[in-house]
Amino acid sequence: MVDQDAKNDPMNTVAEYISGRLKMRSTYDTIEEERQRVLLLPEIQHLRDGAVSEMIEDNASRRLQRIFRGFQGRAQIRRMIFRYKMNEKQKGILIDMRHQMALRRQKRALCCCLVQARIKGMLWRKR
Repeated sequence: MVDQDAKNDPMNTVAEYISGRLKMRSTYDTIEEERQRVLLLPEIQHLRDGAVSEMIEDNASRRLQRIFRGFQGRAQIRRMIFRYKMNEKQKGILIDMRHQMALRRQKRALCCCLVQARIKGMLWRKR
């Protein structure tokens, strides 16, 4: 019977299949401040629902941590102290590297001055 319907009008069979699987949903877009119609595929909607439920679970766990201020306060202080120590350590390393580079530049300049002075002395003696 399906084969007979497909032979008569194959687009009708395709249209019935699509209308049975696809859904339309009307949503309100807060950015554009207007209602929009969205075409939903069951496979994609399943993935969206999973992502939304994961996000809701994550937000719920964050709220629980905020409610229990002792845990959040201690962890936040530890993170802040760790960041401060790392910044100070990096500043110290940077200062040491800059000091070493300045010493190398100074030595290079002194060597250049020495070479120039010796060459000028040799040229002066030849006169």
